[in-house]
Amino acid sequence: MIQHILLVARGGGGGSSGGGGGGGILLIPLVIVRGGVSWGIRKKRIMRAEAAQRRAVITDSTWSDETIENRVTEVFYAFQQDWSEFNIEKMKSYMTARYHDHVTVMLAALKQMYRRNQMSSVGLKSVTLFGVHDHQNDELDRFNVEI
Repeated sequence: MIQHILLVARGGGGGSSGGGGGGGILLIPLVIVRGGVSWGIRKKRIMRAEAAQRRAVITDSTWSDETIENRVTEVFYAFQQDWSEFNIEKMKSYMTARYHDHVTVMLAALKQMYRRNQMSSVGLKSVTLFGVHDHQNDELDRFNVEI
């Protein structure tokens, strides 16, 4: 039984502004190299996760692609709704205690500022397995995905 998952959302990078001079010439190759290294590390993690999943699914069908994608979809949409409604208590059912604490602080800050982050037209485009932790005790199984 897979109880908790970590969802890692990819987004666009941040920006920065530079001073004057030729600093931009050095910055561009540095960003390209850093991005290439990060992409290589990411690809290796995905390959390791897929290999671990192939081993795990042999003895435990909960590791099938369909089961994982269904669970990710279920948690993703539940999180979007619970976030919009400040439903912190319900989030406990699908979050680790550490991440629940983090989200609780973030939602408290929004509430204190009298803001609400209403989600609408939210969609899940892809699910990429990013980490697999298959334990003998199925209660301790977990996986990470990139969405």
